[in-house]
Amino acid sequence: MSKQEPITGFVAEILNKRELVINRGSKDGVEVGMVFQVLEDARNIMDPETRETLGRVQRPKIRVRVAELQERLSVASTYETYRVNLQSPMPGLAAASFLYPARTVTRVKELYYDDPSEKYDPFDKTGAVVAKVDAVQQVVEEPAEEERG
Repeated sequence: MSKQEPITGFVAEILNKRELVINRGSKDGVEVGMVFQVLEDARNIMDPETRETLGRVQRPKIRVRVAELQERLSVASTYETYRVNLQSPMPGLAAASFLYPARTVTRVKELYYDDPSEKYDPFDKTGAVVAKVDAVQQVVEEPAEEERG
């Protein structure tokens, strides 16, 4: 069985903190439920001895799942979660921790983008800074050992 190449494209628009538009749709083979990763700009790696370019390295910023599909575009949203430990009302008082136990909540990762009306903490690592024209690539999971036969 030949390995299928992942679908690639670009972020065409950022709709809000959880949704973006990918410039690939049903005519490109995209289906509802597919997962894509938004990639950071590729960095050229230079050989320190020869000064030749060795290649390019790209790392994923965040994953999104296709929720809406049109012929030439897809709307995808964040879905990965993280846990946040909410501070007790009396931080620093270890003896009172049994009165105010730590609470955790589950949140969905968000997109951060260059919108002057939106303020965000640049040190908050629970989301990813995403820009129009960032590259996207379909995440193709390898089948589990028992599925391969």
